[in-house]
Amino acid sequence: TTLVSAFLVSFKFTRSALEATWKYVMVCTVGICLALLGTMILYYAQISALGAEKALSWLWLTEHAELLNPSLTKLAFLFIFIGYGTKIGMAPMHTWLPDAYSEAPSLTSGLLSGALCTCAIYVLLRNIVVVIPTVGVEFISTLCLAFAALTIAVAVPFVVVQRDIKRMLAYSSMENIGLMIAGIGVFSQLSIGATLVHMFNHALIKFVLFYIAGTIVQEYQTKNMMRIHGMIGDVPHTATFWLLGIIGILGMPPLGLFFSKFYILYSLFLSGHYLLGIVIIVLLAGILIGILYHALRMLCDKAKRKPVGDLLENADTPFLAALLLGSVIIGAGIGEIPYLEKLLAQAVRIVGGGQF
Repeated sequence: TTLVSAFLVSFKFTRSALEATWKYVMVCTVGICLALLGTMILYYAQISALGAEKALSWLWLTEHAELLNPSLTKLAFLFIFIGYGTKIGMAPMHTWLPDAYSEAPSLTSGLLSGALCTCAIYVLLRNIVVVIPTVGVEFISTLCLAFAALTIAVAVPFVVVQRDIKRMLAYSSMENIGLMIAGIGVFSQLSIGATLVHMFNHALIKFVLFYIAGTIVQEYQTKNMMRIHGMIGDVPHTATFWLLGIIGILGMPPLGLFFSKFYILYSLFLSGHYLLGIVIIVLLAGILIGILYHALRMLCDKAKRKPVGDLLENADTPFLAALLLGSVIIGAGIGEIPYLEKLLAQAVRIVGGGQF
């Protein structure tokens, strides 16, 4: 996935695009190598405790995880966490993320944010299922919560002072990545369920936002938000979906991220992490203020630069509306939809590994 998406990041073949591609390939390759090293150490722990039968089988490891050497398993998970954390975009391994999202074509940026990072979180969850009976919940919780708070904290100042529309969305992704890692760190039935729903809703809304960001760049021929004003009057269709996407990514009702964000934060307080919960709420408020300031300036300020036209076509709007509506339905109604409720409950049980 790293090598294939690198060609998409370098699509424009400009100096900045090539620099972003180089950073993306180098940082993510180092991360994947660390994750591979962690997997090799986990394999060695399995060989030492269980023999070579069913080597690196997820199910076999999960069933016999309590027999693994705790020190070796803990060391393996540290490498796995840092390695896949690099691919996810956690701070301080996030340096590739803003450049890659900014320079890649907008649809590619949406895939990087909504699909690629989600896949890396999925792999991390599968490793947690294996190691948690051996290393315990407290070790994983401490590690996840520390990196979650750091990731959100790093995103705040860059969102506030940002000028590049796609880099702002990149740091918004870091905020949501931090929240998902915090949900994993709490490791309760409520937080894991909310994290899984958050992963899905974030993918839908962030794809819409990057799609609209690409449309705005085409309409105004610039990524600099300080040069974009008066969208409501000049490009009303684009402005409408930009506003809906911003409301969604900030976790405002009725969009789906409101419900998953609320339950992740609620689970922090339920588990006794009062100080961390307050700190994260303050950091989220900073990101909300920064993004709203930039987005509303673009929408409402006096137009100083005329766009080439409203390029959001009639064929695009039903697709984007369906994604946003899907987020509302999944976020608000997943507990009321029988099939989805059972699917989520089963996924939470698997991730919990019998803990709840």
